[in-house]
Amino acid sequence: MVIDTDMYAKIRKYKNSGASMRHAAAALGIDRKTVKRYWDGACTPGERKAYPYSIDSLEKQAIMEDLRKYFEDNKEFSKGKQAINAKTAWKALRDTYPVGESTVRRYVQELKQENPQAFIPLDFEPGECMQVDWTQVKICIKGHLYNAQVFCAVLPYSYDIFAMVLPNAQWPCFMEGHIGAFEYYQGIPERVFYDNLRSAVLDGFGKNAVKQERFKLFEAHHDFEAVFMNAGSGNEKGSVENLCGSIKQTAFTPIPKGDNLKEIQDEVKRRCLEYRMYHKIKGRPRPILEMSQEERRYLRP
Repeated sequence: MVIDTDMYAKIRKYKNSGASMRHAAAALGIDRKTVKRYWDGACTPGERKAYPYSIDSLEKQAIMEDLRKYFEDNKEFSKGKQAINAKTAWKALRDTYPVGESTVRRYVQELKQENPQAFIPLDFEPGECMQVDWTQVKICIKGHLYNAQVFCAVLPYSYDIFAMVLPNAQWPCFMEGHIGAFEYYQGIPERVFYDNLRSAVLDGFGKNAVKQERFKLFEAHHDFEAVFMNAGSGNEKGSVENLCGSIKQTAFTPIPKGDNLKEIQDEVKRRCLEYRMYHKIKGRPRPILEMSQEERRYLRP
């Protein structure tokens, strides 16, 4: 049986949740042999079709009104580790409306655009989110300066940063940067936030972004949700508003030197680890090292 990307993502989620293959097959209504084939990610779907979930305008209007009421009624719980957010809103509404969490997240983003000043700021729980971007830096190889592309990542909860020097910002390097970050953090977050990078987006931006098909498969295989930022909405990034600037200052000042790209990357990684080991962000309750050790327990394997 050939499955699409959406079914593949569901199989991977059942696997990562600790469920058995028998349970997943029964819940998804497909043959157990099909589940077994895709269970460990060794096989990926050869044909992928999109089946977008559609809600009529009246139902969407009702959901939006209930979301406004939910956040208004709970505005006193807008800060701290137990703050309400799109996930808690979805849990509050899911028994009333047959909508998925990702649909509620999109509607919450629309509410933010309608009234960004009045809306609740984002807080991130440990393991909930990673933010990704590209930047360009100078590196020194055998005494010569070169421009290099850098894949930048950060976990907003702990502010643990990661940087990877790569030959370019095209798709294979984009994928390699993700895998490098997942290995560095020793796990995968629930969501990854992007500034509408062309490596991932085929067309549009923000809530209207259309994902590259190969990126959709990568997202399903690693079982995370990709979230694209709306233009000019810096508040959507939580506490991380200058990821690339932070990484340039931390990992590339002074300019790293080496005889090849591997030596440069080894030095960059050492500086990121040093930052994790000794740094504390102003206003944070604990040093990055302690918060990153806590966060690691919440990341998916």
